[in-house]
Amino acid sequence: NSAQLDQDFRGFELVAQKRLSDNWQLLGSYAVSRAIQEQAVLPPVDPTQPPVDPFGSSPVPVDPNDAVNARGPTLFDRTHVFKASASYLFPLDVLVSGNVRSQSGPVFTRMLPVNLNQGPVFVFAEPREASERYDALTTVDLRASKILRLPNGRRVEVLVDVYNLFNANTVLDANTIAGPEFRTPLAVLSPRVVRFGARVRF
Repeated sequence: NSAQLDQDFRGFELVAQKRLSDNWQLLGSYAVSRAIQEQAVLPPVDPTQPPVDPFGSSPVPVDPNDAVNARGPTLFDRTHVFKASASYLFPLDVLVSGNVRSQSGPVFTRMLPVNLNQGPVFVFAEPREASERYDALTTVDLRASKILRLPNGRRVEVLVDVYNLFNANTVLDANTIAGPEFRTPLAVLSPRVVRFGARVRF
């Protein structure tokens, strides 16, 4: 029940849906929100690793250094999130569908290693409420399928999936420790992937 684990979330969402008719359908949504925690993250034990968000499940830190500049957005906070999915059935039973997702990047705050009598400690070098954000993440995925009808009610569906159509290479995580390696990428969005498959129904 510690106030250090309190969270405050405010959001607004719009959803639009066009049900299947005339061979096409569409579902889209846009959300704007703000999620704040009193004790949003705990400094990492390993400086090459990102901070850990307890998300309300971790004990209250016993070291007051952990609470320095700690109030701010949660690691899961995304100011803007847009999603859309649609499909269209072309002649000859060729179905094309796609998904578009765009969202604000997560926050990150510069962290400072400090040597104290108890040993090395990492503290936030700046208020987390003024945290920077990684670049927005936008991905487009597509699928095309063709149904082949066989005797005795059997059907074969041939599929082609394309993930990350535009081969975005957005940085998902970076070193946040103050120093020469600050902002060095630790994780990048996976490259474009094309997958072929088939499904048999009988």
